[in-house]
Amino acid sequence: MLDISSITERSDSHVCKKPKLGDPQTSCSFLPGSKVEELGRRAQELVERINQSRDEDQEIICSFQDQLLSKVGEVCQQVKEQLFSSYEEQSQGMEEQLQELSRVLEREQPAELNTLSVINTGLLQTPGPGQNQGPPPSTGQSSRNYTGS
Repeated sequence: MLDISSITERSDSHVCKKPKLGDPQTSCSFLPGSKVEELGRRAQELVERINQSRDEDQEIICSFQDQLLSKVGEVCQQVKEQLFSSYEEQSQGMEEQLQELSRVLEREQPAELNTLSVINTGLLQTPGPGQNQGPPPSTGQSSRNYTGS
Protein backbone atom coordinates (compact mmCIF):
# COMPACT_ATOMS: atom_id res chain seq x y z
CA MET A 1 0.00 0.00 0.00
CA LEU A 2 1.28 3.45 -0.81
CA ASP A 3 1.95 5.72 2.15
CA ILE A 4 1.39 9.31 1.14
CA SER A 5 1.04 10.73 4.63
CA SER A 6 4.57 12.12 4.52
CA ILE A 7 3.84 14.31 1.52
CA THR A 8 3.22 17.88 2.67
CA GLU A 9 0.21 19.79 1.55
CA ARG A 10 0.52 21.84 -1.55
CA SER A 11 1.20 25.49 -1.25
CA ASP A 12 -0.59 28.10 -3.25
CA SER A 13 2.49 28.78 -5.33
CA HIS A 14 1.38 26.38 -8.06
CA VAL A 15 -1.96 27.99 -8.72
CA CYS A 16 -2.50 29.29 -12.21
CA LYS A 17 -2.55 33.03 -12.42
CA LYS A 18 -4.68 34.92 -14.81
CA PRO A 19 -2.51 36.53 -17.40
CA LYS A 20 -2.45 40.31 -17.25
CA LEU A 21 -2.10 42.50 -20.22
CA GLY A 22 1.51 43.28 -20.77
CA ASP A 23 2.70 40.51 -18.40
CA PRO A 24 5.50 38.56 -20.07
CA GLN A 25 4.51 35.32 -18.24
CA THR A 26 1.23 34.12 -19.71
CA SER A 27 1.27 30.45 -18.52
CA CYS A 28 0.67 28.77 -15.17
CA SER A 29 3.48 29.05 -12.71
CA PHE A 30 4.82 25.77 -11.31
CA LEU A 31 6.30 24.70 -8.02
CA PRO A 32 9.78 25.92 -7.47
CA GLY A 33 12.51 23.45 -8.49
CA SER A 34 13.27 22.49 -4.90
CA LYS A 35 9.64 21.43 -4.28
CA VAL A 36 9.59 19.28 -7.43
CA GLU A 37 12.86 17.67 -6.44
CA GLU A 38 11.50 17.02 -2.93
CA LEU A 39 8.38 15.35 -4.33
CA GLY A 40 10.50 13.25 -6.69
CA ARG A 41 12.75 12.21 -3.83
CA ARG A 42 9.78 11.25 -1.66
CA ALA A 43 8.17 9.33 -4.52
CA GLN A 44 11.44 7.46 -5.04
CA GLU A 45 11.60 6.66 -1.31
CA LEU A 46 8.05 5.31 -1.47
CA VAL A 47 8.94 3.10 -4.43
CA GLU A 48 12.03 1.84 -2.59
CA ARG A 49 9.98 1.07 0.54
CA ILE A 50 7.40 -0.76 -1.57
CA ASN A 51 10.13 -2.82 -3.24
CA GLN A 52 11.75 -3.53 0.13
CA SER A 53 8.39 -4.64 1.51
CA ARG A 54 7.91 -6.92 -1.49
CA ASP A 55 11.36 -8.43 -0.94
CA GLU A 56 10.49 -9.06 2.70
CA ASP A 57 7.21 -10.68 1.61
CA GLN A 58 9.15 -12.98 -0.72
CA GLU A 59 11.50 -13.93 2.11
CA ILE A 60 8.53 -14.69 4.36
CA ILE A 61 6.89 -16.83 1.66
CA CYS A 62 10.14 -18.72 1.00
CA SER A 63 10.62 -19.31 4.71
CA PHE A 64 7.03 -20.51 5.04
CA GLN A 65 7.49 -22.82 2.06
CA ASP A 66 10.68 -24.28 3.55
CA GLN A 67 8.98 -24.82 6.91
CA LEU A 68 5.95 -26.37 5.23
CA LEU A 69 8.09 -28.75 3.16
CA SER A 70 10.01 -29.71 6.28
CA LYS A 71 6.79 -30.39 8.19
CA VAL A 72 5.36 -32.43 5.29
CA GLY A 73 8.59 -34.45 5.24
CA GLU A 74 8.29 -35.10 8.98
CA VAL A 75 4.66 -36.19 8.66
CA CYS A 76 5.50 -38.49 5.73
CA GLN A 77 8.28 -40.06 7.78
CA GLN A 78 5.86 -40.64 10.68
CA VAL A 79 3.34 -42.24 8.31
CA LYS A 80 6.08 -44.51 6.91
CA GLU A 81 7.11 -45.55 10.41
CA GLN A 82 3.51 -46.33 11.35
CA LEU A 83 3.07 -48.28 8.12
CA PHE A 84 6.20 -50.34 8.75
CA SER A 85 5.10 -50.94 12.34
CA SER A 86 1.76 -52.19 11.05
CA TYR A 87 3.57 -54.46 8.56
CA GLU A 88 5.69 -55.85 11.40
CA GLU A 89 2.62 -56.61 13.53
CA GLN A 90 0.89 -58.31 10.59
CA SER A 91 4.01 -60.33 9.81
CA GLN A 92 4.22 -61.56 13.40
CA GLY A 93 0.55 -62.60 13.28
CA MET A 94 1.06 -64.43 9.99
CA GLU A 95 4.20 -66.10 11.35
CA GLU A 96 2.27 -67.41 14.36
CA GLN A 97 -0.50 -68.72 12.11
CA LEU A 98 1.99 -70.42 9.79
CA GLN A 99 3.69 -72.08 12.77
CA GLU A 100 0.30 -73.34 14.01
CA LEU A 101 -0.47 -74.66 10.52
CA SER A 102 2.88 -76.48 10.47
CA ARG A 103 2.15 -78.06 13.87
CA VAL A 104 -1.31 -79.21 12.70
CA LEU A 105 0.12 -80.65 9.49
CA GLU A 106 2.83 -82.48 11.46
CA ARG A 107 0.20 -83.97 13.79
CA GLU A 108 -1.98 -85.02 10.86
CA GLN A 109 0.83 -86.54 8.81
CA PRO A 110 0.94 -89.85 10.78
CA ALA A 111 -2.85 -90.16 10.50
CA GLU A 112 -2.64 -89.49 6.77
CA LEU A 113 0.09 -92.11 6.38
CA ASN A 114 -1.96 -94.61 8.39
CA THR A 115 -5.01 -93.94 6.20
CA LEU A 116 -2.97 -94.41 3.03
CA SER A 117 -1.53 -97.63 4.43
CA VAL A 118 -5.00 -99.00 5.17
CA ILE A 119 -6.19 -98.05 1.69
CA ASN A 120 -3.17 -99.71 0.08
CA THR A 121 -3.62 -102.86 2.17
CA GLY A 122 -7.27 -103.03 1.16
CA LEU A 123 -6.38 -102.60 -2.50
CA LEU A 124 -3.78 -105.36 -2.31
CA GLN A 125 -6.29 -107.79 -0.80
CA THR A 126 -9.02 -107.05 -3.33
CA PRO A 127 -8.82 -109.30 -6.44
CA GLY A 128 -8.24 -107.47 -9.65
CA PRO A 129 -10.48 -107.62 -12.75
CA GLY A 130 -10.87 -111.07 -14.36
CA GLN A 131 -9.85 -112.90 -11.21
CA ASN A 132 -12.29 -115.38 -9.64
CA GLN A 133 -14.14 -113.65 -6.92
CA GLY A 134 -16.18 -116.62 -5.86
CA PRO A 135 -19.80 -117.54 -6.66
CA PRO A 136 -22.13 -114.78 -7.67
CA PRO A 137 -24.70 -113.82 -5.11
CA SER A 138 -27.92 -115.85 -5.19
CA THR A 139 -30.95 -114.28 -6.84
CA GLY A 140 -33.45 -116.87 -5.58
CA GLN A 141 -34.05 -118.57 -8.99
CA SER A 142 -33.08 -122.08 -9.90
CA SER A 143 -30.26 -122.61 -12.26
CA ARG A 144 -32.13 -125.14 -14.44
CA ASN A 145 -33.71 -124.02 -17.63
CA TYR A 146 -37.45 -123.70 -17.77
CA THR A 147 -38.90 -125.44 -20.87
CA GLY A 148 -42.53 -124.76 -20.26
CA SER A 149 -43.59 -128.41 -19.57
